[in-house]
Amino acid sequence: MALSFIRFNKKPIRQFSIPYRYYDPEQERRDEREQRIRHELEMEQIAKDPSSYRSAIKGSFRAHRKSVALGKGSENNRTVKIILFVFILSMLGYMIFFR
Repeated sequence: MALSFIRFNKKPIRQFSIPYRYYDPEQERRDEREQRIRHELEMEQIAKDPSSYRSAIKGSFRAHRKSVALGKGSENNRTVKIILFVFILSMLGYMIFFR
């Protein structure tokens, strides 16, 4: 019993620490203003040279269809295949054991 209180490999005590967060409303306003100005400059550049403008819609439907096919669609296909496999196995079991 007495030896169970002695430990050779003591773990360091973990302390709780939260980094301080600093909020500067002036910096936020400055950043928003800079973004707005950059956006306006980009729009002016597009108005001057329309060939530099590329539509964001172009190709987005095709990309979305590919992401759906790779994501949720494949999971649904897997579920359908498992259900079909279980159904076929149950029908085979019924035909073998009950006929």
